[in-house]
Amino acid sequence: MKAIVVGAVNPAATWLIARVASLNTGTQPQKNEPADRQQTMNSNFFISVPPGIQIVTFPFSQKHPLRSIPLPVSFCASAIVLFVLEKPWSRSTMREEKVFFTNQRGERLAGILHHPQSGNPRGAVILCHGMESNKESEKLVFLGQALAQRDMLALRFDFACVGESTGCFENITYSGEVEDLKAAFLFMRTRYGGKIAILGSSMGGTVTLLFAAQSPEVSAVVTIAAPLHPERFLWRLSTPEELQHWRDRGFTLYHGRRINVSLLDDLERMNVSDAAKEISCPVLILHGDRDDVVPVEEAHELYRYIPSAKRLSILQGGDHRLSDPSLMNRVVREAMDWLCEYAG
Repeated sequence: MKAIVVGAVNPAATWLIARVASLNTGTQPQKNEPADRQQTMNSNFFISVPPGIQIVTFPFSQKHPLRSIPLPVSFCASAIVLFVLEKPWSRSTMREEKVFFTNQRGERLAGILHHPQSGNPRGAVILCHGMESNKESEKLVFLGQALAQRDMLALRFDFACVGESTGCFENITYSGEVEDLKAAFLFMRTRYGGKIAILGSSMGGTVTLLFAAQSPEVSAVVTIAAPLHPERFLWRLSTPEELQHWRDRGFTLYHGRRINVSLLDDLERMNVSDAAKEISCPVLILHGDRDDVVPVEEAHELYRYIPSAKRLSILQGGDHRLSDPSLMNRVVREAMDWLCEYAG
C-alpha cells in the first residue's frame, strides 16, 4: 500500500487512516525536531512535510464523512488518497472549551465543548464513552471535531470516576452514569436551546438508551456496540460462585481495579429491554458482527424493541472496539449523517 503526502498532517483529522496497514513512512521524530514534522495518533506512522496546508486522508474505497472535498486525487483502490480541504480542519479553526458541571451526587464532571466555526450551531450532540475509556477517546475527539465542522455543538465528557471528573471508580454503576448524562444534558441545555442528540459507545450506549427512555427531550440516539443485557457480561466473566463471593465480601477486582457490589445490585434492578420500548426519538444502532464482548444478537434484539424510527447497521468483521479503520470510518460517516439529520 502506498500513500502520497500533500501537506502538514493534522493528527486529529487523520488518525483513522493513519492506522491503515500500519504504514511506516519516514522515521520517528526526535524530541527537538521542528514543528513541521508532525506525528499522527498512530505511533507507527510519521510524516515530515512542509507546514501550512492541512489535509485529511481516507481509503479510496470509502466515502469520506466530510461533504466538502474540493480537490480529489484518484489512485488505485490499494492506495491511500489525500484530499486538501478548502477549510482546513484543525483545532485552531474551531474553538474547544474546557467545561465543568456537577451531578446530583455533588461530583464535578469535566468536559470539552466543541464550538462550530460559524459560531451559530444548528444542533447539539453529547458524546458518551465506554466503561474503560474517557472523553479523550480518539473516536470521541474525532467525532467532536467532525460535528463542529458540520456546524454542530458537541460535548464529550468524563463520567464520574474517570478522566478529569471526580469520584472513585469502585463506585461505578449504570444508574450513576445515567445521572451523569442527565447533568451533561442539563448543562448542554444552558448552552443551546435547540435539538440535542446523544451518541454512546459500549456502556455509554446503554446509558444513553436508559436516559433517552426517560427523557423525551432527546432528539436522536446513536449507539455503538451497546449492551442490551449488561448483566450477561458478568455471567460470561464469572461463575455463580465468583458472583456470590463478590456479594459476600462487597467488592471484586476487574482488570486490577476494585468494583463494589453496588454495580451488581444495579444490574439486577435495571431492565434495558423495557427501557428501549419507551424511547420515542430516532435510534441508529451500530454493531460489529464479530463483537466478542457484546454479542451482535443483542443489537438485533434491541432493534426489535425500539418503537420509534430506527436503523440497524451491522458491520461485517467488526470487533467490539472497531479496530479496523475502514469500519471505524464507516461508523463515523453513518453516525454523523444520522445526528445531523435528526438534530441538525
